Amino acid sequence: MAEVLLHKFRLLYARARSVLARWAATQAHAAGLVASAASVVERLPSLSHDARFGPLAARFPSLPAATRDAQAEALDRVLTSLATEMMGFHELAAALDKIARDAAQLVHALRPPPRAAGGVRHVGPNP
Repeated sequence: MAEVLLHKFRLLYARARSVLARWAATQAHAAGLVASAASVVERLPSLSHDARFGPLAARFPSLPAATRDAQAEALDRVLTSLATEMMGFHELAAALDKIARDAAQLVHALRPPPRAAGGVRHVGPNP
């Protein structure tokens, strides 16, 4: 019986490690998306002045507006990807919650129940 429970705890631990690895990868990807969004937002004020395009604006009058539109579309794509990553975080948090519930059920199934953490086991008569 003890070996079966130990095996189940090991499986839960392996699942938790796997979910946490996916969490770390998702967090790294989301951090990159936030950096990309910040970069686009930082560029937008400098793109608002047509004079910054210099002689290119005279030769290609639609260039400033097209550049601003392209940056807005890029920002939209980045924010959409970030929203997808946030949904991934939600799914990973739900998976970790399920693992915690499953582990708690296994602990409650132990006979005799485990001592409380830091508890002292009294041997002999109680005073």
